[in-house]
Amino acid sequence: MVRYESEPGPAQNAPANWPADSALGGFSGRHTVLVFLHPFCTCSEATLSELDRFLTWNAAPAANGELDVTVVISLAGKLDPSDRESAIVKRVQSTKQAKVFFDHGGVETRRFGAETSGFVAAYGPDGRLQFAGGITGGRGVTGENSSLRALQSAIWNRQPASFARLVFGCSLLGRAE
Repeated sequence: MVRYESEPGPAQNAPANWPADSALGGFSGRHTVLVFLHPFCTCSEATLSELDRFLTWNAAPAANGELDVTVVISLAGKLDPSDRESAIVKRVQSTKQAKVFFDHGGVETRRFGAETSGFVAAYGPDGRLQFAGGITGGRGVTGENSSLRALQSAIWNRQPASFARLVFGCSLLGRAE
């Protein structure tokens, strides 16, 4: 169990610049955080808790339109109506500072190089990647951690995170484990 909790997903490969052909829209010219989640991954609860912490730290920039947050619900596998009504989706929809995007077929999930639920890609106002990785300390683990602080620093100090952060969660391209 301990090994499973501490075992990250595969390395993620987010594009260095915002993809012009993204269905998530043209780049807004603001700080943009994308969070990729599987609708049934129980580890995603921890990612959402850390996202809530991040949004609390950044309430003023989010309210002033300096920060866009989109949670991409990856629906890469066979679609089922319940995918849009999972507990994860309902929790995301209750987060007022975040938009929800249902990624049917996983097109955006693949475009942004996301393979594991909980993957976060953050872009600066110039459309350049500032952060890529997870924001939890382990699979389903919440609480203060260096990855969440690195996201905060990468965005507001406009310095890309020096290394990719591990992502802990289920595969976005299949069923939750």
